[in-house]
Amino acid sequence: MPKAFKTLFETALEFCTIKDIHALLSAAKESGHEVKLTAPTLAALVNENLRAAIDAKGVSVEAVYDLIREAEENGRQHIYYYRPAAKDFANVPISEVGTRLWGPNWAETMHFPRFELKENGFTYADLRQWNPHKKPLDWALKVYGQQLFEEQEGDDERIDERTIKRTYILQPRRLVLLLRWNSPDLLEIRVPQSTSRKHVKQWLDQAWVMAAKVFRSDNFTPWDLNGARRALVNQQAKFAKIYRFSHSRLEDDDHNMISISSAHTEQSLEASTPIVKSMQDLVKPGIGECRYLRVTWLPTKDGVPAEELVSYLGDQEVNEIGIGRRCSAPEIDYVTEQLQYFSKPDPGV
Repeated sequence: MPKAFKTLFETALEFCTIKDIHALLSAAKESGHEVKLTAPTLAALVNENLRAAIDAKGVSVEAVYDLIREAEENGRQHIYYYRPAAKDFANVPISEVGTRLWGPNWAETMHFPRFELKENGFTYADLRQWNPHKKPLDWALKVYGQQLFEEQEGDDERIDERTIKRTYILQPRRLVLLLRWNSPDLLEIRVPQSTSRKHVKQWLDQAWVMAAKVFRSDNFTPWDLNGARRALVNQQAKFAKIYRFSHSRLEDDDHNMISISSAHTEQSLEASTPIVKSMQDLVKPGIGECRYLRVTWLPTKDGVPAEELVSYLGDQEVNEIGIGRRCSAPEIDYVTEQLQYFSKPDPGV
């Protein structure tokens, strides 16, 4: 097997679960291929069972690529939405994106997907169509980064009554930055979830740097989700089978802030309660805005989302959402489509 596959398996180990790999092997077995389904550890399942299945052509390398893409690109992220600043902004097709970044023979030159990392730096990992059957103009540009993060090694060591020794080691971590063009006029930039706003900003800035030959940040304006948050507050009773919300921060025109939360996150702030009526009074245009909203999207009959999916709307920036758990690409697209729907002008919202 080519040496390049070493990084493929390492990436699969980093992002995929036993359930992911087992499902891939099970599908191959159901198709009549001889594959081994059990292993004592995830590492053995990947390095032995999956490797053997690929060698025997029971599992295609492309199927492993898709499995990793699904695992590392969706969820546990901050997602930033942008609209073109100019009304006559022209959609940039994937062929033009590749040509601007790497020249006319980019597909043969770059050999995507790539899984190697640049030590303490960033490198292009993939450029592909996002959903060619449903939306052929959509594409995704993926960037891998590697940075060192401090991790404590061992327990605190007491030196004397007033001194405690704590040892940290620097561990490398793979970062995934994704620029997802959602035609006709929406750009998504996804960066890893982090409590460090400094890191998040650095990654967002880096994503713009990597795409600078395609478009600049001043080509776009942040898509302000205030309208969507206001509509979600006002219409929860009408769409109770689609979502609920449990936490919110409101701000009036004088920048006074108020935080509201339900007693239990699994329960919604019912639209009929005095609290929600007060919220609806505060989010009226010209009076105040909903700066933050914790929205739980409920499972649907078609399985998208497959289970409850929590999103954090406007945690720091007006165009930002957070997705706390790993999910599928269709699930994030579902959230984006719901935000687009609730952003539409609606009298009385």
